[in-house]
Amino acid sequence: CVPPPPGSNLCTPGDVQVDIGDEGNLMYCANGTWSPFCSLNGTTATVACRQLGFTSFSWAGIIDDGRYNPTSNASMFQNFTCTGTESFLSECILNDGCISTCDIPYGIQCYEPGQCTQQDVRLVGGDIAQEGRIEVCIDGVWSAVCSDNWNKIDALVVCNQLGLGKGEPIIYTDSSTFGETYGPIVYSNVECQGWESDLSFCDKTSYNDVICSRSNMAGLVCRDVCEEGEIKLVGSDNENEGTVVICKDSFWGLIGQTTWNSNAAKVTCSQLGYPTDGAIARLNSYYGKPDITLQSSSVVCSGSESTLTGCAITWVPYNQGKTAVAHVDVAGVYCPPATQPPN
Repeated sequence: CVPPPPGSNLCTPGDVQVDIGDEGNLMYCANGTWSPFCSLNGTTATVACRQLGFTSFSWAGIIDDGRYNPTSNASMFQNFTCTGTESFLSECILNDGCISTCDIPYGIQCYEPGQCTQQDVRLVGGDIAQEGRIEVCIDGVWSAVCSDNWNKIDALVVCNQLGLGKGEPIIYTDSSTFGETYGPIVYSNVECQGWESDLSFCDKTSYNDVICSRSNMAGLVCRDVCEEGEIKLVGSDNENEGTVVICKDSFWGLIGQTTWNSNAAKVTCSQLGYPTDGAIARLNSYYGKPDITLQSSSVVCSGSESTLTGCAITWVPYNQGKTAVAHVDVAGVYCPPATQPPN
């Protein structure tokens, strides 16, 4: 153990600073010298944010990847022990008997509430509505879920809560797919049973006991319960017309309007149980374009097929369709009502 050198007057003992307003390398003035944090937990980070003037939100984000380009890794202390009720770090217990050398000094992110409604859940960072990293609203701040022990049952509860499909979801356990959250990591070790109506009812580890890297954010892709080749119409108040969506690989998806014509419209109406005479192909996303993937770029029908999958159909892989859908117009159809009104 190397004891700290004699005190200096480079700063006022007990002061705290970060680089930019609400975030940056966390520095504490110990014995008159600005020192980084080589060790930091959620409770200490929260007290630091409180001292910096962020008093309306209970938790802080801990940044452990060196993104703020720390200028020093030598610290005049080892760590703090705080209860979480303190207004200043100087009120915590400071272990400063030895100098510390940080592998990567810690940074923090402080927050102001008012962004969202308590316990709301959203998916962020995906190309379509059915995918993304999970964020939960805690005390008015969108916050992250750690992927430790994240599984398909947990993901299915989120999908059901959001109304985004009851099929078996795909899960992601790192931040490379959907990016890193801005908010703090508030939950880890989520353990749902599957019956819960929302994530708040599941067992989990909460903020002060969460130890998680910001590269390990829980993510998912929600999938649908549908039969391969099944179709339906959406986007209209009338059940006999709308944007055509087709099921493939447990995803409802759209059909690009390339080659979409009256023959394809007739086959669509026939598959749905409507008369084919008077079927009209609608183009240019006539009934709107839902925020789902593109399943097919082209359908060529003779008009005699019983289903769209009996036509020459060009399928688009999911990873391509979800990005391509933003750049295409999609097919719609008007089908004559099954029962014509009397003259």
